[in-house]
Amino acid sequence: MNCPNCGNFIRNPLNFCPYCRHPLNAVAPLLIKVGRKRRPIRKVLFVLALLTIAFAVYRYKGQELLTFVETTVFRGEKIESLKSLLSGHAPALKKGGDLPMPTEKYTDPATGIEFIYIQGGCYLMGDIFGDGDTDEKPVHEVCVNDFYISRYEVTQGEWKILMGKNPSFFALGKNYPVEKISWQDTQDFITALKNKNSTYRFRLPTEAEWEYACRSGGKKEKWAGTGNEAALGEYAWIGSNSGGKPHPVGSAKPNSPGLYDMSGNVWEWVEDDYAPDCYQDQEKDNPLCIRGGNRVIRGGNWILSSRFARCSARSSANPSERPNSVGFRLVREK
Repeated sequence: MNCPNCGNFIRNPLNFCPYCRHPLNAVAPLLIKVGRKRRPIRKVLFVLALLTIAFAVYRYKGQELLTFVETTVFRGEKIESLKSLLSGHAPALKKGGDLPMPTEKYTDPATGIEFIYIQGGCYLMGDIFGDGDTDEKPVHEVCVNDFYISRYEVTQGEWKILMGKNPSFFALGKNYPVEKISWQDTQDFITALKNKNSTYRFRLPTEAEWEYACRSGGKKEKWAGTGNEAALGEYAWIGSNSGGKPHPVGSAKPNSPGLYDMSGNVWEWVEDDYAPDCYQDQEKDNPLCIRGGNRVIRGGNWILSSRFARCSARSSANPSERPNSVGFRLVREK
């Protein structure tokens, strides 16, 4: 600094000028104070640098996350901004996993029918164990899209909510599977459900979807939930353990996705027409057999043996008939 009296340069300011002895008491504290003000500037610059780095990382990772969600979860559909992810519109995280997954359950507000999410995939459809009937051959690869399927067979109580009366021969209670309904009756039920809930499309499962769900996502399972015939009585109501009647839905064990009575209790209508040679020229992706005539029923029932309860077993009925051993479950498309 320069002395305010003599003008000489002073390298280390004291209380007085070493040349003219002019007091510097009023100047030195001011200089010290100014010197102290310089220190916070470095802190501010450091914080700004950190914020700049953080913003750059956010932009890169944010775009990377957005691209991942668009391609993996929403199948390429564009998301306008990350706001949709933060506002709760994105799918929930699956327990125990890191990837966003669709909601695993859905309950229809009109009837209370509960649906389970089944992730699609490819599998070998048909008589994979080599002891089935000819209409289960040849074994062939099929692929199905993601879908929701009802956890239980549609019950008498759920049917009555929409249709007004219970047609079942075994009218034993609201939690028993509805039966004595035709394939055409199931279409009337679906129409009534759509009138109550137009948000989603409901239908019967295709054969390929039904078998895929029965086998816990295409696994090598002979019956729903088990490959051990000695344990089948824990999973299915069939002729050997039913006591000659159907049982309340969900009263036996489920398979691994949480679906009940895919084997046994009542047969289940599916979407496909029946043809014994349908597998000969079936398409690979989301196949549907359209031949006219009878419709396919799956899963066996409370009357028959374990052979008919196999996941690959096929049978059929006239779409206008109302057997007291046939019911159904629904699919809700995504």
